Amino acid sequence: MTGPRRLAPAGGAPALAALGLFALLTAAGCRHRGGAWADAPAGVAARTDAQAGDAGVIELLVLGQARPGAESRRLAAGLDEHLRADAPGRAGPALILWLGTDLGRAGPERSRCPEAAASAWREPGLGELAEVLERHAAAGRVDAWGVAGPDGWRCGWTDAPAPGQPFASPGPVFLLRVDAEGHAELASRCADTRCEAQPSAPGDRLEIMVVDASTWHDPSLDDDAADARLRGQLRGLLAALDHDPRPPPRLLALAIPVDSAGVHGYGGRLQRTGFPYLPAPLREALLAGVFVGVVGGLERSLQLSEDLGPAIVRSDRRFPDAPIFQVVSGAAGGSAHVPITSRGDALLPEIESEHLGFARLLFDDAEVDLRLRARVAGRWREAGLRLPLAPVEYGPLRPATRIQPCQDCDPLDAAGDGDAFVPRGRRPR
Repeated sequence: MTGPRRLAPAGGAPALAALGLFALLTAAGCRHRGGAWADAPAGVAARTDAQAGDAGVIELLVLGQARPGAESRRLAAGLDEHLRADAPGRAGPALILWLGTDLGRAGPERSRCPEAAASAWREPGLGELAEVLERHAAAGRVDAWGVAGPDGWRCGWTDAPAPGQPFASPGPVFLLRVDAEGHAELASRCADTRCEAQPSAPGDRLEIMVVDASTWHDPSLDDDAADARLRGQLRGLLAALDHDPRPPPRLLALAIPVDSAGVHGYGGRLQRTGFPYLPAPLREALLAGVFVGVVGGLERSLQLSEDLGPAIVRSDRRFPDAPIFQVVSGAAGGSAHVPITSRGDALLPEIESEHLGFARLLFDDAEVDLRLRARVAGRWREAGLRLPLAPVEYGPLRPATRIQPCQDCDPLDAAGDGDAFVPRGRRPR
């Protein structure tokens, strides 16, 4: 005969359950996935593994969500070393794309506006990063352009460039053209609801269309007049690009990306992205293959996706004409771990990291070398892949994309004719 059972103290079971759930969600630590991670080469001179110092390569560095604090200071030191190592023998400056600034202590959802716009660029972390960019720009090694992002809109940085701002910001929609020497020039004129641009020249190597659609995506920034201007400028600029007879490869740069595997992704806990929620002109341009790829900010992580097509099919049941790569670079001010229960449903990047870092895109005449550079355990590490600048269009048949809520679980457990296995706290339907 067994003895009497001991009753657990009141409240003990719920406390243990909560502790177990917390341990389950945090045990894995920060994500750092993809089989290509290795120690980062020193300096921009090591442009590719095979052709170090190739003067015909255009380099684009993408910085997103830099914020006051020690993490931005570490990024500034790493970026300074990266740029100084390539000082001799460079054909043109490294192009910097600044895709939003994080002014909140707990991320872009909780921002605090400085009393004066200039004071933000004097805060620890942001000040060092601005100083690095300005010093290398004065030496001819950096050409920086950018947009305000959600926090910049919230703090009124779109009315005029903030004093001390380390990048040029012509507006929420503009077009850059990069010549054979790697120099970028503003190629658009936008006012009110109109935008126009001249056709590209024979020597142009790259076009970058920069769009800050923060008022469109963020409910707290709802502004009908700003949205009307955005739609009009997008239509005007895309119409000008459509009439260009011999365009160079085109890149789309967004403060808020097309989609994300993080907390702001389609189906994520703080959803801000997703193909169905883009302005209509951008959706149609992406489906028609106007852009070879996309770079974006917002998400406090690094993500590299070879093709957005499967995510578009999952979220909107639409089929692009050709593959579109996407790079998300929003970890310039530090990263944020996202538990699996809060992640987006549609996108599964080939390479991903929840660590401090930035993205590098290296363009030659035929290919683009996409690199993510992350600071892991005090060392800079890099991973990437190479893609053609002229992607082959999809054929009439293509591999089927699974549309179950869990895009990376076992295909048998998640088969459409069986019980779906959904490790997100949801009950299968």
